[in-house]
Amino acid sequence: MLNLFDFLIIGLFIVIIMSLYGILKPENEHTKNIKAIKKADETTKQQLKKNFVKSLLEMKDKRIVNEVMQQLLKEHINKRSAELTKLDKDFNPQTFLDNSKNIFEQIIQYMELKDRKNLKPLVTEEIYNLFDKKIKETEEKEQTLITEIVRFKNAILTDINIENKLVKIVIEYTTEQCAFIKDKKGKIIQGDDNQLETIKDILVFSRDYSKKGSKWLLSETIEA
Repeated sequence: MLNLFDFLIIGLFIVIIMSLYGILKPENEHTKNIKAIKKADETTKQQLKKNFVKSLLEMKDKRIVNEVMQQLLKEHINKRSAELTKLDKDFNPQTFLDNSKNIFEQIIQYMELKDRKNLKPLVTEEIYNLFDKKIKETEEKEQTLITEIVRFKNAILTDINIENKLVKIVIEYTTEQCAFIKDKKGKIIQGDDNQLETIKDILVFSRDYSKKGSKWLLSETIEA
């Protein structure tokens, strides 16, 4: 999966983008780092790249760094989206993002209702077994976990990974949620139905285009 180091590893592109913001001037510390990376052997390059990343993260103006990162992310997603359309001509990043929000809400709803029948078609077998275990725990305690998504504050497609015909898409959601637990009599025993919390969830959706009739499934959850 793409991470911060992967973004910044392409130093020359970063220099070009950052120069648009007037950050880099001829022969300053950053340009010297780039020249050193280009001339170094492979082992030295790795260390120099790490130093370059560190110097960027230590910049005082974090706003500029964030803008650069957002631009790089956008370019990465556009490139991967173009690759994905070779497998699926109907793929559209924004449409996928919008649909994923609905699936996210459905999964939460089916978990709450302990509706295994409708939950199963939306997730991989591994995720289903994990969710089924959680449902059984609440059933044994005669409890119900209520999770209400009040609104999506943000939803960002952060990575598209393509290996042969197996595609994984990572989405980061920031939502306002109300979560609490009820006992068998309907009494709230944990949480508060009047309290909203801002929650970040990272979900991975997968589809194997080598399999006829395959569809997108929730395949992984990542701790934010």
